[in-house]
Amino acid sequence: MQSSKSEASQHRSAKAPPPHATGDKPGRAPPRGLTAVSDAVRAFLTKEFHAQEVRVTRIAPLSGGDGGWEAEAEILVPDLAIKTLGLPLTQEVLESRRYAVHLDQSLAVTGYEPLDDDG
Repeated sequence: MQSSKSEASQHRSAKAPPPHATGDKPGRAPPRGLTAVSDAVRAFLTKEFHAQEVRVTRIAPLSGGDGGWEAEAEILVPDLAIKTLGLPLTQEVLESRRYAVHLDQSLAVTGYEPLDDDG
């Protein structure tokens, strides 16, 4: 029984190292991971284009090793041509658009570009 208790205490003490031991600065962990990138892209496209729906279709690290990201997304936005006609509608007419969004390592948007053929 003694050996199993000591083994159990050894397993408990083998926890993950504290954040400062892995190279992160204590108190200020940078945003990481695909979920954080996706959330940043969604927030940007929703705010800038008033997107009703955002679907992130691709996320990849930027070449060059600077820690940045590139993402592609499809969004649904109000159709401006229909809005300018001023027709009475029972539902809002949306159009699909695609964008590439570039983010730096802190997930701030550094640029974007339309990927649509007409855009």
